[in-house]
Amino acid sequence: MIDGVSENPLKHGAVVVEDGRIVSVETDGHLPAGLDVVDLGDATLLPGLIDAHVHLVWNASKEPHAVVAQESRYLTVLRAAANCMLQLRAGVTAVRDAGSTDAVAIAVAKATELGLIPGPRIVAAGHAICMTGGHSSSLGREADGPDGVRHAARSEIKAGLTSSN
Repeated sequence: MIDGVSENPLKHGAVVVEDGRIVSVETDGHLPAGLDVVDLGDATLLPGLIDAHVHLVWNASKEPHAVVAQESRYLTVLRAAANCMLQLRAGVTAVRDAGSTDAVAIAVAKATELGLIPGPRIVAAGHAICMTGGHSSSLGREADGPDGVRHAARSEIKAGLTSSN
């Protein structure tokens, strides 16, 4: 086991899991009594990865915003759901969606939370807020100056975006 701190790998490492979550990492064969043990041999385990900047509504093309602009919102929602699965397959268990067309990522986050679709934990920003014509203007609200940004942020909160989304 490599803990990222010790100079050499630790011998006889064990990961203790309860209800699908890692609760402890043990070394030198010291395991709490009464546990079911699964020997994984030479397997490599990694903690779930976190992608701190995604746009689940986009594809990997050169101009993803143009693709979204030309398709139905239904297709955009389906792409976001498919991107959730791709994240999981890559080992990503949590993402921060930094803005999505029609705030789709908020609904997709709720769908993953309810188990309706497989996906990582999603912290969704809703609509991106940017200056008029600015970066990510295709994803949301344009706002200029402190009052405009304040109004846009309050509009997002009114629409249901909260810190728990």
